[in-house]
Amino acid sequence: MSSQWARFWPWGRAAEPDTSLVDDEELSAALRTLHSGLPGPVPQLSAAILQQARDLYRRGIEHRHLADELEAVAGLHRDSAARAGWQAASVLGVDHLWPSPEADYANHDAAPCGPGPLDQELDDPGHPDVFARVLGPLEVLISGEQVPGWGGQRAKTLFQYLLMHRRPVHREVLMELLWPGHTYSSARNNLNVCVYSLRRVLDLSSPGTRYIVYRDGCYALNRTLTWNIDRDRFVAAAERGRRREAEGAADEAVILLARAVSAYRGPLFDGDPAADWFLPERAALEELFHQVLERLATLLADRGDLDGAQRALEMLLRADACRESAHRLLMTCYARRGQRDQVARQFHRCVARLDADLEITPSAETVDLFHALTRRA
Repeated sequence: MSSQWARFWPWGRAAEPDTSLVDDEELSAALRTLHSGLPGPVPQLSAAILQQARDLYRRGIEHRHLADELEAVAGLHRDSAARAGWQAASVLGVDHLWPSPEADYANHDAAPCGPGPLDQELDDPGHPDVFARVLGPLEVLISGEQVPGWGGQRAKTLFQYLLMHRRPVHREVLMELLWPGHTYSSARNNLNVCVYSLRRVLDLSSPGTRYIVYRDGCYALNRTLTWNIDRDRFVAAAERGRRREAEGAADEAVILLARAVSAYRGPLFDGDPAADWFLPERAALEELFHQVLERLATLLADRGDLDGAQRALEMLLRADACRESAHRLLMTCYARRGQRDQVARQFHRCVARLDADLEITPSAETVDLFHALTRRA
């Protein structure tokens, strides 16, 4: 009896019945059930009884498969809800509205492919089985060797999707993602070929290792392996930095926020064709990066490191030139240096950018700060 059937029938270790009367696994399992409930040898059974046992067994298996598929789909929706809540919290700059998907995943009984210890240097991720950079262009190292290519965009997209989702993904979700509008048979055949191609690509660096696993109609990363993903380290450092700042540990917050900045190489999957499935998270991660830069600049300015604060603000304004709060903080840094001419230049840059990009004028807060900083004593 296969492990799949043994999982369905918990008494699979019962004494083996004589299955010479049957030639299929379903009927063998049905006889095993009968044997476990009756003392002595298995009685002779009519063909009608055997057929009924076979039908009942098949119905049980079908219900179990349906239950597994519903559980997988429910998991996907729970994960989507967690991501949506976390993204909303990041955009609003408030505490979590919902537990983060990483926290839920880390509490799972399987080994997570989430962030490692934050005291680990970002350029020395230890020795994970897979080291993936998804912020910026996708780069994947397996056992220290970079994956040279993907054998096609769909194989790459399949890996990216599995990498960004913490739960098994049902094959039908992947079929619709990669081959929308195709017939079920065509999409399923294409998915099988795509998975085979992806496994070959990943196996080149470490033959024999199963990086993509399949179970109960779902595909997932093999979580018995260790995965180090820069997106996870970025989010973890940003979240811990925000918490340490709220707790009054500004020096630790600066270190953590600086690590988050170092981990962010660029937009999620930069250079890949835009896709609806990752664009919301790309936007949320970009906004979190902007928040991290602004909080880091604020903390550095508060402790008198105006050079560091200005570097962070200039990086922020290159990414989001219309962020008035960053313009205001940079004007304040110039004023603290006594550089009123630079305050005026920065204010006029802000005015020009807002007009060119958004066709609006600066807020009253920005105008009032400019006048306050340039007013002669």
